Amino acid sequence: MTVYTPRGLRLRVKADHAFALMARLYPKVDAFKVLKMTEGLELIPSLLGTVTGLVCFAFRLDPFFIGVFAFMATGIGGLITSYGFYIFPGIPTLGVWYSYFHGFGLYSAIIAVTGLLLLGWKAVIFFFIGRILATLIDNHIFGFIEMKLMHKLTGLAYTSSERNFFNAYRLHANKLGKDLNFTVTDEEVREENWKPVYEDLVMKWPKVASRCDNK
Repeated sequence: MTVYTPRGLRLRVKADHAFALMARLYPKVDAFKVLKMTEGLELIPSLLGTVTGLVCFAFRLDPFFIGVFAFMATGIGGLITSYGFYIFPGIPTLGVWYSYFHGFGLYSAIIAVTGLLLLGWKAVIFFFIGRILATLIDNHIFGFIEMKLMHKLTGLAYTSSERNFFNAYRLHANKLGKDLNFTVTDEEVREENWKPVYEDLVMKWPKVASRCDNK
């Protein structure tokens, strides 16, 4: 069984390990909330980039500086997710709400229409160039470095998706006063320990659970 988030983000964490961690939070926090927050954390760079772009359009900045600020905001978002440095508590929650409408081209359309109406096509192009460059640097340079480091420490090639899952667990665990350690015991990975968490997911969100079953 492979673990997927509600929108289909694959997690390269063994299912028994992932559900064992979520079992520590259950029933106050169910599996769906952890998996949904994983998506929210994944989208923080996009969230900050989009908000920054709209603010820049509203203040009618020069297109070049719009690109610079979009690059900086997206890059900062990448650093926040890379190091789990959530100094502003509301950012993870905003990321979760942002994730509900992500993937339909809605945010790109809003950026494009707003930019064209207020400043013209150059502003839109510079915005997307800045955001794309920051994303490429984050994924292909810092992401690669982090993956190599995690492989050296754990022997597993974890990507940003797994990192965000662990951070989502950590954020919920911290609120509940639970163990922040990602290591699970042999007792915790026994199916009888985490099965109620999985069955709860099946009952409440059958489509999400079926995706895990079928892939």
